[in-house]
Amino acid sequence: FQCSLTPTGANVKPHPEGDRIMHLCQSEGNKSAGLTWNYPFAKSGIVNMRIMTEVDFSGVHVTLSESFLKPSNKQGGLFHLNIGADGRLSAQYANGGPYIPLEMAKVISPTTWIDIEFKWDCETGITLVHINGELAGSISQLEEGRGISYVRLYVSELGGGLWVKKMESKAFLT
Repeated sequence: FQCSLTPTGANVKPHPEGDRIMHLCQSEGNKSAGLTWNYPFAKSGIVNMRIMTEVDFSGVHVTLSESFLKPSNKQGGLFHLNIGADGRLSAQYANGGPYIPLEMAKVISPTTWIDIEFKWDCETGITLVHINGELAGSISQLEEGRGISYVRLYVSELGGGLWVKKMESKAFLT
């Protein structure tokens, strides 16, 4: 997949399993690591990602948006999910508000590949989040939007990184 990257901390690297894949890791003081990926605009659809966190993972913010978001910050976007350093998932339900745990989500273990699915519908204002095929919870849309065409991954803290093996999208025709 092609995407916009921060100048530091986002690189295609060889993974121990042999593939060359995206690695995000904040390692230079106050600089962040991030990527923004663009896919065809749709009112509703699915984004799938396969990721793996490292030991000492520092957390990642995942944002779905209808317009381009800088990979170097966590502002903006229609849906916000946080995967914490402890592997717990939480979502933001109001711009600038706190992140609230997704109660049905299991804790993500480091060094294990997981599949995350975001099934969004901007008409209803809801995104369903699935981890390895199991419903983890729902996220409410933070502001009015017509659809989604970007996903951003943003790491802002020092610590272990995040491997991204796959990103794909599918639009639902309405």
